[in-house]
Amino acid sequence: MSAQRLRLIDHTLPISDPADGVPGVRTLRRAPEQEAGGLFCASVIDNLPLHSGTHVDAVRHFGGQGPGISDMPLACFHGPVRVYDLQRDVSPRSVITVEQLVQRGSPQVGEVALLATGWRDRHIGVDRDFFLTSPSLAPDACRWLADHGVAAVGFDFAADAIVAEVVEGVARALTAADFPSHALLLASGIPLFENLCNLAAVAGVRAYFMGLPLPLPDADGSPVRAVSWVL
Repeated sequence: MSAQRLRLIDHTLPISDPADGVPGVRTLRRAPEQEAGGLFCASVIDNLPLHSGTHVDAVRHFGGQGPGISDMPLACFHGPVRVYDLQRDVSPRSVITVEQLVQRGSPQVGEVALLATGWRDRHIGVDRDFFLTSPSLAPDACRWLADHGVAAVGFDFAADAIVAEVVEGVARALTAADFPSHALLLASGIPLFENLCNLAAVAGVRAYFMGLPLPLPDADGSPVRAVSWVL
């Protein structure tokens, strides 16, 4: 199919200052433009944390073990889309179960599973309500996705319920069990795309997803421009 006939859907949040991150964490720091030798050349310096805005987590992100973002094969970061449209089934702090995913069909090996709740679309920008009210993904749902050999999983919500407690100021020690999406999917070599938006635009259609990271050495993640082509 020619490029002229492909419709491109952007799933990337706009980056602002502060941008879409955990409340209280300044995301984007911008240094002044530079001028060299009397000739002005725009050369802005941005300091952007790797896990702010729309980004992808490398296996190394959780537990500090496994390949970093530049060591993972590019095949991990793109593939045919499998959208799980959950917009009518979620409510504040509800848990997305494996049964809800099974009802919508099993993914094929190599597909990118995109879980669409619409939560991030309702909370663009730094918004405590996004984190405090977000649905989460049950551990057995994470295992089910991993067992089906998906290339990657993308979210438009805060996938682990513990995130709300962290924002509220959790006062207990945290364990890997508190982060099932990270502990189970990343441990299976499946990267996680976080802070996606506009996922409903590819629900029920054939599409191809791509979110390529920067080849940053020894990095545990990277900002991405996440897009889908409607086929």
